[in-house]
Amino acid sequence: MDKSEFYREARTDLTGPIAGLRVLEATTTGAGPMCACLLADFGADVIKVELPGGEDSRRLPPFLPNTNPPVSGAHAIVTRNKRSLSLDLRTAEGQDVFLKLAAKADIVVENFAESHSQLGPEDHSPAGRDPVQPGQSLRWRHRSHRA
Repeated sequence: MDKSEFYREARTDLTGPIAGLRVLEATTTGAGPMCACLLADFGADVIKVELPGGEDSRRLPPFLPNTNPPVSGAHAIVTRNKRSLSLDLRTAEGQDVFLKLAAKADIVVENFAESHSQLGPEDHSPAGRDPVQPGQSLRWRHRSHRA
Protein backbone atom coordinates (compact mmCIF):
# COMPACT_ATOMS: atom_id res chain seq x y z
CA MET A 1 0.00 0.00 0.00
CA ASP A 2 1.43 3.37 -0.95
CA LYS A 3 0.89 6.68 0.84
CA SER A 4 -1.82 7.99 -1.51
CA GLU A 5 -3.81 4.78 -1.16
CA PHE A 6 -3.48 4.82 2.63
CA TYR A 7 -4.76 8.41 2.88
CA ARG A 8 -7.38 8.26 0.10
CA GLU A 9 -10.30 8.67 2.53
CA ALA A 10 -8.58 11.06 4.95
CA ARG A 11 -10.40 14.31 5.66
CA THR A 12 -8.66 17.42 4.45
CA ASP A 13 -11.37 19.92 5.38
CA LEU A 14 -10.47 20.11 9.09
CA THR A 15 -7.49 22.10 10.30
CA GLY A 16 -7.38 21.08 13.96
CA PRO A 17 -8.40 22.79 17.18
CA ILE A 18 -5.15 24.77 17.57
CA ALA A 19 -4.67 25.74 13.93
CA GLY A 20 -2.85 29.05 13.62
CA LEU A 21 -0.70 28.51 16.70
CA ARG A 22 2.99 29.06 15.93
CA VAL A 23 5.41 26.62 17.55
CA LEU A 24 9.19 26.73 17.41
CA GLU A 25 10.78 23.42 18.37
CA ALA A 26 14.43 22.90 19.28
CA THR A 27 14.48 19.42 20.79
CA THR A 28 16.27 16.12 20.61
CA THR A 29 15.11 12.58 21.25
CA GLY A 30 12.51 11.98 23.93
CA ALA A 31 9.65 14.05 25.28
CA GLY A 32 10.40 17.24 23.33
CA PRO A 33 9.86 15.91 19.80
CA MET A 34 6.73 14.03 20.88
CA CYS A 35 5.30 17.11 22.60
CA ALA A 36 5.70 19.19 19.45
CA CYS A 37 4.39 16.27 17.36
CA LEU A 38 1.12 16.28 19.30
CA LEU A 39 0.83 20.05 18.86
CA ALA A 40 1.32 19.57 15.11
CA ASP A 41 -1.24 16.75 15.06
CA PHE A 42 -3.79 19.15 16.53
CA GLY A 43 -3.10 21.73 13.83
CA ALA A 44 -0.30 23.95 15.12
CA ASP A 45 2.29 25.20 12.65
CA VAL A 46 5.45 23.58 14.04
CA ILE A 47 8.93 24.51 12.83
CA LYS A 48 11.52 21.99 14.00
CA VAL A 49 15.06 23.35 14.29
CA GLU A 50 17.85 20.79 13.83
CA LEU A 51 21.60 21.07 13.69
CA PRO A 52 23.11 20.68 10.23
CA GLY A 53 23.22 16.94 9.60
CA GLY A 54 20.03 16.37 11.58
CA GLU A 55 19.34 15.00 15.02
CA ASP A 56 20.33 11.54 16.23
CA SER A 57 16.88 10.01 15.76
CA ARG A 58 17.34 10.31 11.98
CA ARG A 59 19.94 7.54 12.22
CA LEU A 60 18.15 5.13 14.59
CA PRO A 61 16.91 1.82 13.19
CA PRO A 62 14.54 0.38 12.22
CA PHE A 63 14.29 2.19 8.91
CA LEU A 64 11.17 2.43 6.79
CA PRO A 65 11.18 0.02 3.86
CA ASN A 66 11.89 1.27 0.36
CA THR A 67 13.31 4.64 1.44
CA ASN A 68 16.46 6.07 -0.06
CA PRO A 69 18.15 7.64 1.79
CA PRO A 70 16.96 5.51 4.72
CA VAL A 71 14.24 7.11 6.87
CA SER A 72 14.16 6.15 10.52
CA GLY A 73 10.76 4.97 11.71
CA ALA A 74 11.20 6.77 15.04
CA HIS A 75 12.12 10.01 13.32
CA ALA A 76 9.24 9.75 10.84
CA ILE A 77 6.79 9.35 13.72
CA VAL A 78 7.82 12.43 15.70
CA THR A 79 8.43 14.75 12.73
CA ARG A 80 5.06 14.22 11.05
CA ASN A 81 3.11 17.38 10.29
CA LYS A 82 6.15 19.60 10.97
CA ARG A 83 8.26 21.90 8.87
CA SER A 84 12.00 21.75 9.49
CA LEU A 85 14.92 24.13 9.46
CA SER A 86 18.63 23.39 9.66
CA LEU A 87 20.22 25.89 12.02
CA ASP A 88 23.43 25.73 14.04
CA LEU A 89 22.50 27.10 17.45
CA ARG A 90 26.16 26.96 18.50
CA THR A 91 26.91 29.99 16.33
CA ALA A 92 25.98 33.63 16.92
CA GLU A 93 24.26 33.76 13.52
CA GLY A 94 22.20 30.65 14.30
CA GLN A 95 21.22 32.01 17.70
CA ASP A 96 20.16 35.31 16.14
CA VAL A 97 17.88 33.56 13.63
CA PHE A 98 16.44 31.36 16.40
CA LEU A 99 15.68 34.36 18.61
CA LYS A 100 13.92 36.15 15.74
CA LEU A 101 11.79 33.05 15.13
CA ALA A 102 11.10 32.67 18.86
CA ALA A 103 9.90 36.27 19.08
CA LYS A 104 7.13 35.45 16.59
CA ALA A 105 6.19 32.08 18.11
CA ASP A 106 3.32 31.40 20.45
CA ILE A 107 5.13 28.40 21.92
CA VAL A 108 8.80 27.46 22.15
CA VAL A 109 9.52 23.81 22.94
CA GLU A 110 13.08 22.87 23.87
CA ASN A 111 14.62 20.09 25.90
CA PHE A 112 18.33 20.79 25.97
CA ALA A 113 20.13 20.38 29.27
CA GLU A 114 21.10 23.76 30.67
CA SER A 115 24.75 22.78 30.36
CA HIS A 116 24.35 22.31 26.59
CA SER A 117 22.18 25.31 25.82
CA GLN A 118 23.79 28.45 24.49
CA LEU A 119 20.59 30.40 25.19
CA GLY A 120 18.95 30.83 28.56
CA PRO A 121 15.18 30.59 29.09
CA GLU A 122 14.94 34.35 29.37
CA ASP A 123 16.33 34.63 25.83
CA HIS A 124 13.50 32.80 24.08
CA SER A 125 10.64 32.53 26.56
CA PRO A 126 7.49 34.05 25.02
CA ALA A 127 6.18 36.92 27.14
CA GLY A 128 9.08 36.38 29.54
CA ARG A 129 7.39 33.41 31.22
CA ASP A 130 9.47 30.97 33.23
CA PRO A 131 9.96 27.50 31.81
CA VAL A 132 7.71 24.78 33.19
CA GLN A 133 10.75 22.72 34.17
CA PRO A 134 14.41 23.41 33.38
CA GLY A 135 15.61 21.20 30.55
CA GLN A 136 12.07 20.13 29.57
CA SER A 137 10.13 23.31 29.01
CA LEU A 138 7.10 24.53 27.18
CA ARG A 139 6.70 28.26 26.97
CA TRP A 140 3.44 29.94 26.03
CA ARG A 141 2.59 33.44 24.94
CA HIS A 142 -0.90 34.68 24.21
CA ARG A 143 -1.33 36.18 20.74
CA SER A 144 -1.81 39.68 22.19
CA HIS A 145 1.87 39.59 23.18
CA ARG A 146 3.18 38.70 19.72
CA ALA A 147 5.69 41.16 18.33
